[in-house]
Amino acid sequence: MALTSMETKFCKLPLDFGALLSEDVENSRLASCTEIESIDQFIEMLIDTAPGEHAFDKEFGCEIFYLDFERNEQYHYFCRKLK
Repeated sequence: MALTSMETKFCKLPLDFGALLSEDVENSRLASCTEIESIDQFIEMLIDTAPGEHAFDKEFGCEIFYLDFERNEQYHYFCRKLK
């Protein structure tokens, strides 16, 4: 279901800057995706980004990122923080 009655286009990740900056201006378009795919891409990006890693928004990111890269001790620390 669309958010508005107008057709909304969402950019598919990763962005293809080569296509966007092509000399063929009339056909240089970014690939699009559905609203659901866009939400899925955003959630994946949020989980894959460590807090403080994003250059323009230092609060963007998720501590779940650390679960993939830390020892089991850190996992238990993280679980205690959630309680």
